[in-house]
Amino acid sequence: MSTQAIRWGERNALVTGASSGIGSAICEAFVKHGINVIGCARNYDRIQALAATFVEKKYPGKLIPYKCDISKDDELEKMFEWIKIHQGVDVCVNNAGFTFAKPLLEMTGTEMREMMGTNVIGLAICTSKAVKSMKERGVMMDTIFEHQSGRLVLKKIYQH
Repeated sequence: MSTQAIRWGERNALVTGASSGIGSAICEAFVKHGINVIGCARNYDRIQALAATFVEKKYPGKLIPYKCDISKDDELEKMFEWIKIHQGVDVCVNNAGFTFAKPLLEMTGTEMREMMGTNVIGLAICTSKAVKSMKERGVMMDTIFEHQSGRLVLKKIYQH
């Protein structure tokens, strides 16, 4: 077992947008290193198939599929209630997001609101709930990495 697996054993990560692309790659990297991952996305079947693949590969961590559309407050609320019952979250990777296959200037107001509901509001609510979970359980976490214009920015997210 690797040093990372020992360090992260019994830890839970939440990865949004876990059913494909970067989200599924992040899930695999975590599970491969012994981290238990709650993988959430709208497409439950894809996350379930991914979890089965990780079992076949005998990774030390576990992917727990969870169906959640982060643009819907009630679904986020239910997911975090479930997470609280199942040991909370120690790491949150907000990866969910989408766009329409057309330029911004061609999008309707409805399309923009739908995209912002997931890409901005849903991620902000998810981050808030994840940090609250971490604080309640004493997980040492007081910074957030944010990607801005090709650079990572480290910010304080709450005061001790």
